[in-house]
Amino acid sequence: MWGMRTGSFLSAALLLLGASQAEPARRKVLIVDGQSNHADWPLQTKMVKEYLEQTGLFAVEVATSPPAGESLEAFRPKFAGNAVVLSLYNGGPWPEETRRDFEAYVRGGGGFVSVHMADNAFPDWPEYNRMIGLGGWYRRSEKSGPWVYFEGERLVRNPAPGIGGSHGVEHAFPVDARDPEHPVMRGLPARWMHERDELYDRLRGPAEDMSVLATAFSDPATGGSGRHEPVLMALRYGEGRVFHTTLGHGPYSRECVGFIVTLQRGAEWAASGKVTQPVPADFPTADRVRVRLFGEGATGTLALAVSADGRTFAAGGEDGIVRFRDLRGAGPSRTLREDGSTVTSAAFSPDGAWLAVAGRRLRLWNLDRADEKRPIPAPDWPETVSFSPAPEGHLLATGGATVDVWDVRTGERVFRRPGFARRVAWSPDGKTLAAAHADGKVRLHARDGSGEAAAFGANDQPLDALGWRGGGMLLASGGRDGVVRLWDPATRGLVREIQPKAGWINDLAFSPDRRLLAVAHRRLTLWDVESGLKVADFEGPGGRATAVAFAPDARTVAFAGAGPDVTTREVPGR
Repeated sequence: MWGMRTGSFLSAALLLLGASQAEPARRKVLIVDGQSNHADWPLQTKMVKEYLEQTGLFAVEVATSPPAGESLEAFRPKFAGNAVVLSLYNGGPWPEETRRDFEAYVRGGGGFVSVHMADNAFPDWPEYNRMIGLGGWYRRSEKSGPWVYFEGERLVRNPAPGIGGSHGVEHAFPVDARDPEHPVMRGLPARWMHERDELYDRLRGPAEDMSVLATAFSDPATGGSGRHEPVLMALRYGEGRVFHTTLGHGPYSRECVGFIVTLQRGAEWAASGKVTQPVPADFPTADRVRVRLFGEGATGTLALAVSADGRTFAAGGEDGIVRFRDLRGAGPSRTLREDGSTVTSAAFSPDGAWLAVAGRRLRLWNLDRADEKRPIPAPDWPETVSFSPAPEGHLLATGGATVDVWDVRTGERVFRRPGFARRVAWSPDGKTLAAAHADGKVRLHARDGSGEAAAFGANDQPLDALGWRGGGMLLASGGRDGVVRLWDPATRGLVREIQPKAGWINDLAFSPDRRLLAVAHRRLTLWDVESGLKVADFEGPGGRATAVAFAPDARTVAFAGAGPDVTTREVPGR
């Protein structure tokens, strides 16, 4: 009997030993989140947590701060005992005790991972800035440390006076390895394409004991610095290891396999100094972005279009789905699923037969059959689309890395012009194409591309919104400086400025009766065009308005923001 019991005990012990060898204890990771300048921070946390857990290496918990405006005095996460602390925090200063705890944790050998906007945080905390090496915004300047960037193969530390932190318009860009033998980078391609993202530039900081693992060229055509800027960094702080990625602004950015894999590998290195994870087969290449769709939740709406008959709105955004809404309430709703990429712009053809959609590539949908016409060979990642008006509505303009006009009947390009454009819009008579550029300029092109483009603008802040008033006598532009400007396209002279004082201008539209201008920013505001006075103010869905369009009868204005739904309101005075 004793022998049987002993054998059973030994068998159980061996089984437990085998299980422990097969499944080593997962390293503890603590994500710190809460206050943030990114409205989607809960989704950020959800995505990052799942990505780390997918490796099988980490057990992840989350410490969420009190919301902005509430006291942080009791906020004291337990850093000790974790292999890695990962920050998605960008808010108010931590209490002194919490700061001391964190410094001691990293200095004593704890791992730290800083993701995207976490390097905006704590400009006045010297030790935190030593940990991250480089940071941006919130009064950072030459006093914070040098700019760090590459010129060719040479690392430059530039102490010249200037801002700390900026970025141009979001776009896809190649990432170049600079320290290919570092454990995080070993085995990754020398160059790989990253999905649409903010490319941080002009970051400043102590940059002590820091290796730049990878850079990306911040192209002036997109509003960038013209330098090869750090996007992945590895640092030492005392005995601790720090991995710093500037990538990961939007849900689409965080779906890039390059972001996912470098985050996973960076966290393992920060925890152990080693990387055991193999490079996956779906890692991006030098000419191809690869994404892993995360699922529902990334649903901010960026594109809104209305059919010429005013019966249907089409809305698309970060989840890659185009949703149709019948304003009459008749008929079932419809959806078109894109290729998983963010929908940044959409436009109905004047006859209502086609819908052009800008995402990772340009797609032209036949709305009767809900299938795709022969693809037009536009450059990848177009930002914006616009059909020429009836009766000759066969020209389709696209904007992105270049401005292109296509004949949709043949698929042939009519003309191409250089310059990164966030918005394109045809004049009401179809004779002129306006393009709003990342360099702050509006450029006017003849229908056939002949002659030099007329360029004008107020400053070098990127433009994100553009629209013609009926009759073609006024053109409105808006962008990162938060000001809407009305231009006389004939003289290129400034007629009036409208200042909503509510952040970036995301979109704008004139009412078909020419009375009003709708402006989408954090809210949706309506302005009398002649007087420049505000006549209506609506809350943006989820605290932001990202896209706006009027029904052709000018009685209804539709707008969208966070989430997939389109909000409609009656227009005052109609």
